[in-house]
Amino acid sequence: LKATHSSSHNLIVHDKSKVDQFKAKKKFLKWLRTNQYYRTGQEWAYKNIRPRIIAEKLLKEEGQSSLVDYKFYCFKGVAKFIEIHLDRAENHKRAFYDLNLEKLPFRNVSLKKSIDKEVEKPKALGEMIMLAEVLADKFPFVRVDFYYVQSKIIFGEMTFYPSDGRKDFYPEEYNKIVGSYMDLPNTPKGAKKIKQI
Repeated sequence: LKATHSSSHNLIVHDKSKVDQFKAKKKFLKWLRTNQYYRTGQEWAYKNIRPRIIAEKLLKEEGQSSLVDYKFYCFKGVAKFIEIHLDRAENHKRAFYDLNLEKLPFRNVSLKKSIDKEVEKPKALGEMIMLAEVLADKFPFVRVDFYYVQSKIIFGEMTFYPSDGRKDFYPEEYNKIVGSYMDLPNTPKGAKKIKQI
């Protein structure tokens, strides 16, 4: 169960018979009063959305406490690198990889929260890259997320400003390197800002 109008408002239900309905409803009412735009990063896409709670099927992978999350950073419709998240339920770690799943030398979290083991390459990696690029076509930048569950690719989300667009890369030089992948439109002559289309 998750909120459509905010981030990280999720109730994972493994056994419906063990859900405390009173506590769950109380939590949902609190979520429904919270506006993500004003709560954290002022993400404009959340500003006028109607607060709702939706239910989705719980996805599970045999022998894993949580799913591996594959996040493809696409610039002008081309996947440049992947961010992988592991063990969200217990010991959440992440790292950046190239398209062959070789670990890249930059991060946006502490070393303690960075993946420090080899990540198994999914059989459908090539297909995920292709699908990410199809979905990312014509966007200056978008991150396209997938899961790979029981040998099936499952779409997660598309986001245009991961972490509110506020996380730095380390080492510092990678902010310019990654930033150089993005082509922003020129400001029209005499204008002080680019108008929304």
